[in-house]
Amino acid sequence: MHVKPGVLELYIGPMKSGKTLAAIHRVEGLNYRDDVDFIFVKPKLDVREVGVTSRFGARQYDPVVADHEHPGCLYELLRPWHRVVVIDELQFFGEGIVPVIRQLLVGGMNIIGAGLDTNFRGEPFGYMPHLVGLASEVQKHTSVCEVAGCNTDAPLTQRLIDGQPAPYDSPEILVGDAEEGYEPRCIRHHEVPMLEPS
Repeated sequence: MHVKPGVLELYIGPMKSGKTLAAIHRVEGLNYRDDVDFIFVKPKLDVREVGVTSRFGARQYDPVVADHEHPGCLYELLRPWHRVVVIDELQFFGEGIVPVIRQLLVGGMNIIGAGLDTNFRGEPFGYMPHLVGLASEVQKHTSVCEVAGCNTDAPLTQRLIDGQPAPYDSPEILVGDAEEGYEPRCIRHHEVPMLEPS
């Protein structure tokens, strides 16, 4: 398992596409090295669970919770011995995340990020496009469309309210897998009622 100084690696895609699992697998081998320390970070907005884990039963890590509204806090969370930082749910981090990550990369940090690249509208999510531009390596994941009988590749995330597609002007962020939540959809079944013309 190699450390890549100054490299941003991104795992992006819709809900339930294995992004977090991929990030965990990427650093799993570092547990067997005594010369590398890494840290998992997740935004405090993500309240679904205490640990960073995948939906598929991979190893769980206890993450450090960061203030997603003030990305500069990452400087305070990292220690001199950390060579790798894994950031889950990267799309939730707000203004400032791009220059913070850029500075960490300049300092030789290997950053591994996982997050949604598009929101429920099918539009770029937050600052993810800027981070894709900074990344040296990007893996786009897809899921499986959850519309009954479809089972085709799902590159998009559907926002649902009472089981129905959410309108364009509904809230962008809803954390968790509640009855009102998100599910992966293929392009054919992805719906955004009252979609504003471009």
